[in-house]
Amino acid sequence: MFNKLVSEDERKQRELMKKSSRGKELLEVLDRLFIEGIVCIVFAIIVLFCIFIFDLDVWYYALFGLLVFGGILFIISQHNIRKKEYGKLNFNSKKKNK
Repeated sequence: MFNKLVSEDERKQRELMKKSSRGKELLEVLDRLFIEGIVCIVFAIIVLFCIFIFDLDVWYYALFGLLVFGGILFIISQHNIRKKEYGKLNFNSKKKNK
């Protein structure tokens, strides 16, 4: 539902979410989850460079794979949760207006 909103409505939804107490807590957690996903991917790139530069063992490939998988999972999960919560907020605000 949130995907169909125009950019002005999206900004309004974000502001409503920031003003609510549940939204404040949730947005902090989601932002932290996004940052952790980016950090996982950056560490995975560092591990990959170290594998090639220092000719490390095969086990480091597993570490690389886990870091990339975890980072992508964090980013996608926080995005899906964020869309779902914006949709709930939009549904509840429409319900109150009627």
